[in-house]
Amino acid sequence: MKKKKIAASLFSLSLVLCMLTGCGSNAISGVAEYNKDVKTRKEDTFTAAENGTYSLVWDGEHRRILLKDKTNGRVWSNVPSEALVPVLDEDGDEKANNPLLEAPILVEYIDPETQNLKNLNGYTGSLKKNSYIIEKLDNGFKITYRFKKEEISVPVTYTLGDGFVEISVDPKNVEENENKIYSVSIAPFFTGVKNGSGDSIFIPSGSGAVIYADDEYDSTRSYSTPVYGNDLEVYLPDQIETSVKESCYLPVFGSYGKNGGVCGVITSGGGAASIELNYGNSKIGYSAVYPKFALRGYQNAVALLTTWKWESRIYSDNIMSQKAAVRFYPLNGSSASLTGMADIYRDYLKGTYGLTETKSETALNIKILGGAEIKKSVLGIPYNSLYAATTAAQAKDIIEDIKNSTGIKPNVQLVGFGKNGTNIKKIAGGYTVNGKFGGTKGIAELADYCRKNGVGLYMDFDIITFSKSGLGFSTVFDTAMGTNRRTTSQQVYNPGTKSAAATGSRVLIKRSLLSKSAEKALEAANKMSLDGIAVSSLSAASYSDYSEQKYFGAGKMAEDVSAVLNLFSKNGKNVLVSSANGYAAAASTVIYDTPTTSSKEKLFDCDVPFYQIVFKGYKPMSSSSINLSPDSDNLLLRCAETGIGLQYTLSHSYSVALRKNTEVPFYASVYSDLKPYITETLKDYAEYYGTVGNAEIIGYEIISPTVRKTVFGNKTAVIVNYGDSDYSAGDTVVPAGSYKLIKEA
Repeated sequence: MKKKKIAASLFSLSLVLCMLTGCGSNAISGVAEYNKDVKTRKEDTFTAAENGTYSLVWDGEHRRILLKDKTNGRVWSNVPSEALVPVLDEDGDEKANNPLLEAPILVEYIDPETQNLKNLNGYTGSLKKNSYIIEKLDNGFKITYRFKKEEISVPVTYTLGDGFVEISVDPKNVEENENKIYSVSIAPFFTGVKNGSGDSIFIPSGSGAVIYADDEYDSTRSYSTPVYGNDLEVYLPDQIETSVKESCYLPVFGSYGKNGGVCGVITSGGGAASIELNYGNSKIGYSAVYPKFALRGYQNAVALLTTWKWESRIYSDNIMSQKAAVRFYPLNGSSASLTGMADIYRDYLKGTYGLTETKSETALNIKILGGAEIKKSVLGIPYNSLYAATTAAQAKDIIEDIKNSTGIKPNVQLVGFGKNGTNIKKIAGGYTVNGKFGGTKGIAELADYCRKNGVGLYMDFDIITFSKSGLGFSTVFDTAMGTNRRTTSQQVYNPGTKSAAATGSRVLIKRSLLSKSAEKALEAANKMSLDGIAVSSLSAASYSDYSEQKYFGAGKMAEDVSAVLNLFSKNGKNVLVSSANGYAAAASTVIYDTPTTSSKEKLFDCDVPFYQIVFKGYKPMSSSSINLSPDSDNLLLRCAETGIGLQYTLSHSYSVALRKNTEVPFYASVYSDLKPYITETLKDYAEYYGTVGNAEIIGYEIISPTVRKTVFGNKTAVIVNYGDSDYSAGDTVVPAGSYKLIKEA
């Protein structure tokens, strides 16, 4: 009897999983079938492209891609530079490198029977077997890596650019049969550094992190972070996950040291990419950071059968349409540094997203909280009531008082002034202002005051999430879809606290309707006479929509967000973003909640302010709110390290009933309580900020694990001491837990 029950359970489980994953279907629509009749052959060495500095070469003898510097003879490759030099054994024969070092790509595919992922190496599975095709192009070449046994074919294009080689995969040209491609990792050891060399690996976690290639282990130490954070259309495995860890905001990675380095910039397909780290394996001998692109999306699914819990993934039938591409920039001399990599990425943002300088720096940036729904009851019957923590008139009083007491004209973001306060129901808070806050007229009067007094005012609109139909948007028909063709409920997420809240859920607007939502926000801002619009949720978000293939793998997220921000700018609006992904930051006027640390993984040796190095002198930035920080003194030092503005979250009043509202932290925000602290802190910091506020960062040095030096473009520098003892260098003494401004020669 037990055997029959088990068999029945197994049959039911397999049936459920087949329904979830679509097993047993015919050839996947949109993906070409693997052509078994294609002829392949070994290709001899040739130069595919060259310019004044570099030549791009196919090394037919070793089956490698080479980027040669014509000025000094230095060679970069998909194989680490030191591993290119032959090492002979006792018999005089050349020793083979570890196969991972030779891999031009790594491929993951979905086993059709188990739905588990399996791995392929482009060197051992294709090149070494002469199972590849090379096609010469105008400025490079294309290699089609063919895996005969698995019946998978992946064409990869190598193009020489001005100071870089771009490597790309066009998903529309891959081939497969029963084995379905999940991901492709591009040139996993192009950034490779020798274990024990002490060279640095840069990881774009939060503000940035550095790992020194000092150690070796018996096995690989790995790390992975999705570029632009988790795809919001994917249920987390446990449905609800609260995390204070920083995300990845910039698609930049690399390695650098005394012998040069490599900077990688993901230029297309970033929404489907992750940054991967392979560190310290003694059998490989090298460590590296590289991009992996998930060509297929998935949704987590859980099947519950009696006492069993079986987790699986629902993979999309089709693959994403957006090209996956990464540029590798060789680094030499002074460019082999954090500032050198930041210069490269900044130039890329200038050319791609129109990054320009915005001179609206201020040492003080504040968020003013409107209100939220609280629970009340009549005769024991509960109901929701909106509590107004700050009205428009009270916001004016706070701004005026803080301006008079500090002498600083702040930037101001209004949060939670919509129809239901911070509890978003209709999209963008109904594109209106609740009467309890003073209504549209009250905000217009506040906007007029700020305009006349040089204060930057920004109303925050959540234009991507909602929980109630209305204003032309339906929670049934106008939502983004997951791979399971269902709407994915969203956890409420606060960019400032980097945490999810368990106070209900929302849905994401269909990607094709994002522009419509933005246009309505623009209309609302005009009615309120606002000069500034804030889009905190949009600037920090990345999500797919499997109702249209172009949005698979969070496709075109960067383009769509940039289009929204440019729409606002072209209509005369300043734009405030929070915890912003790189493309959103580039198109903004002001950046709030700038990351000041990494995600603090054990592998990381130290945090670095790469995000700030990129944008300092171009975009005014502020930290997360100091009054909400568990270590405000340390956060103040983080701000001083790169000369960014301070940020505070304020309200006029507080009710204990707000404790149950975890969407936005109202605690510790009452201005009257915070005024003395803010005024005292700004006395010293405002003077320092006035010296470095508009200057770019041209140099950065990690003096020790607790001491950093930042050099600004106006011939000043700051030394920050995070340690417990004083730091001394010549005549310069920096007390413990402090910073000091110095002059540079």
